[in-house]
This record gives sequence, C-alpha cells and structure tokens, in this order.
Amino acid sequence: MEKIALAGKRRNESGKNSSRRLRAAGRIPAVVYGGATHLSLSVDRHAFESSFKQVSVNTLIDLTIEGEGTREVLIREYQRDKVRGMLIHLDFYEVMKGHKLRTRVPLHFEGTPVGVRVDKGLLETHLYAIEIECEPKDIPANIVVDISEIALNQALHVRDLHLPEGVVSLESGDAVVALVSSVHDDEGAGEGAAETDASAVPAASAQKTEARAQEKTSKK
Repeated sequence: MEKIALAGKRRNESGKNSSRRLRAAGRIPAVVYGGATHLSLSVDRHAFESSFKQVSVNTLIDLTIEGEGTREVLIREYQRDKVRGMLIHLDFYEVMKGHKLRTRVPLHFEGTPVGVRVDKGLLETHLYAIEIECEPKDIPANIVVDISEIALNQALHVRDLHLPEGVVSLESGDAVVALVSSVHDDEGAGEGAAETDASAVPAASAQKTEARAQEKTSKK
C-alpha cells in the first residue's frame, strides 16, 4: 500500500481562538490518538492539500512530528467549513504495527452483467462498501468487483468477492452485493394496469353522467 509523507508541528495551545490563528496562518489543527499518547498538532494546509486530492480515511500516512519522530497514522475523521468547504480540523489515528484494524472500503464495479447485455435485465446494486479487517499495510484503496458474469435473476454475494491477500470481510457472506432482475413482468403488469384503468374511465364517466341525469329528473 502506498504511503504519503506529511509533516506536523506540536501545538501547546487549544481552544477556538488558537485554532482560528492557526487557520489564518495557513495551518490545519489536528489531533493524534490511538497510540501511547494523545497529542495536539497542526499540519500545513498547502502540503496536505497537495498530497490529498481528496481526503481518504484508508490512506496510510507517515506523519513526522517536529522533534518527536514519525508515526504511522490514518485519517479517522475530518471537518470542513460549511460555507467555504475548506478543511478546519483533522483526526489522525495512530496504527500499531502487527495490530489489525477495521475499516470500510468502497467497492469498484467493473463490466456489464450478461443479464443486462443479453437479456435486457436491470442491474441493482445493494452494497457500495464493505467492512474489512486487516493490517494497516494491507488496506486496499478499493475492492474491484467484476459484475460481467451476473446472469438474469442471479445475484453476486459478499462470499463471491475476490479480496486482496491479508484482507478479511466482516460482512455476512450471504449479503447481496448486486443482482440482475427481470423487468418484463413489471412492465407487463404496468401495461395491464394501464389497460384496466383506461377501460374503467368510460364506465365511470357513464355512471356519473347517468347519475346527473337522474338528479335533474328528480328535481323537476
């Protein structure tokens, strides 16, 4: 798994005013937890945004803290300014070598199901990410799912996924990832319903017309 190097500086002050000053100076307030010590720090905004085109919670980072060495961390949470969209806080989780961790990884679908190509079925996607367990070095950016062999009225389950070495799924093996359903029955039912409704309209109209005529006669 590819790592990203990032530098941080310890911060001794806390609170909203301190965080505002850091952001004004082009830095992002952050914390590191999960290891032996919990510490507060900041990272350079430009350096962070240059390394991360998009924030990913599954990217392993070599975080070098000035004067304190390097720690392996993951981004656990992040906050953005609701108006401007800029990052305003980062939570790093320190990972310990030899210790497995749990995280969610997105599924990346490839191919067009045979049930769609040949039988004109409808693809239904039920899962877009799964929870896994593995060592930090084995965390995949995503899990590739080949859906090209899903036939009409068949499903692909979690147990059918090809996971990278060292990665274990924590989802139920019976959970449906994607399936191809038939749309012909639904379309036929829709057409039948439409025909029934269409034939019912004149009858209903005739009954209303007859009722109005009877009402007028009774009034006379």
